[in-house]
Amino acid sequence: MLDHLCLRVPATKFTEVVKFYTTILAPLGYKNIMHSPSFAGFGVDKPYFSIVPTEGQSGNEIHLAFSAKDRAAVEAFYEAGVGAGAKENGKPGYRPYHEHYFGAFVIDPVGNNIEACVHDPE
Repeated sequence: MLDHLCLRVPATKFTEVVKFYTTILAPLGYKNIMHSPSFAGFGVDKPYFSIVPTEGQSGNEIHLAFSAKDRAAVEAFYEAGVGAGAKENGKPGYRPYHEHYFGAFVIDPVGNNIEACVHDPE
């Protein structure tokens, strides 16, 4: 299983992308717990998700799904994303993946499809 995930973004977009993820991950309980000019690490007790600047183009258009504790957190994630300027890519709601799958999707500043989801019935 994964220990951590690193998203590479163009250096010119690094500050904007870090601010965006700080905003959208807060409703899910994740914080920017490690930060430097060349690294931003998000998590609870360790940086499971990080962002690093890179020269040139980043490999974007990936799909990242973050765990949410409940449907309210998924909805708050979505509202935070749209409020931070993200493009809408799927309003909060049940998905056909399985009976209790509830998710929401936004597109980040560099084109990645970002989701928050919960799998438990409420």
